[in-house]
Amino acid sequence: MNFSDYALDLYPFISNYVKYDVYFIELVQNFVKEDVWENNEVLTQSANTLTCYINSKRNIPYRLANFLNTNCDIDRFSSWIDDRITESESHDAVYKWLVENGIDNREVSTACANLLKDIINELAKKKRRNSKHEIETPSQSKNVIADSTNRNDIFNEKLAERFISVIMNLNNITEEIKASMMMNTILSPEIIDTAIEIQKELSTYYDIYISKNPLLAQQILNVGKSFNDFLLSLYYDDIEIQEAEKRWYKYLDYLETLLSSI
Repeated sequence: MNFSDYALDLYPFISNYVKYDVYFIELVQNFVKEDVWENNEVLTQSANTLTCYINSKRNIPYRLANFLNTNCDIDRFSSWIDDRITESESHDAVYKWLVENGIDNREVSTACANLLKDIINELAKKKRRNSKHEIETPSQSKNVIADSTNRNDIFNEKLAERFISVIMNLNNITEEIKASMMMNTILSPEIIDTAIEIQKELSTYYDIYISKNPLLAQQILNVGKSFNDFLLSLYYDDIEIQEAEKRWYKYLDYLETLLSSI
């Protein structure tokens, strides 16, 4: 397994669906000792370069791999992994992924941390290629393409499952808001906070789907914006009830369209 495989396979469980460049920074920042983080080359690299490390368009250079390997803090990274897995309630899913990759260890955060340590260690052993590049045979190239396609299929399937889960959560909280409005009761702070968190997570999918499925991305944008507009109407007294209701029904229409598309 290479670094990109590792990062993409775990993306649905530990990334909070941030952009790839941010995800890379979070991975390596928590992988090394805290006191060495400010003195490394990651902070000087472009977002595009960091994104390429995740999607396998560029290999992590030897110098960076060596820095990560030398300054690794396995306990710190394991703790960070454990927090993310707990937040996403994905312990069983990550355990299943480990088993599929030949690692049967219920201590999933430790297993994931050690796996990345092994990957970085291998990268740190590789010097920069010299002028004598190995030439892949056609069959080797086909195998690489096939493996990449399979990984993308798995990743897209996991991504779709999580996306649908977020939409269902949004639909559930919408029903709670609808019930409160019908009973003419004030929405509880817990419901509003939950709604805001779901809306924030939904917004990350716009960046993910904008190039893959522009129509779906636009629907996500419509739902997110209209929902945010409605929530704002709950906070400002100068927004009339009729306007708040108008925003609410506009949001419901957009949500129904999005639900019908998935």
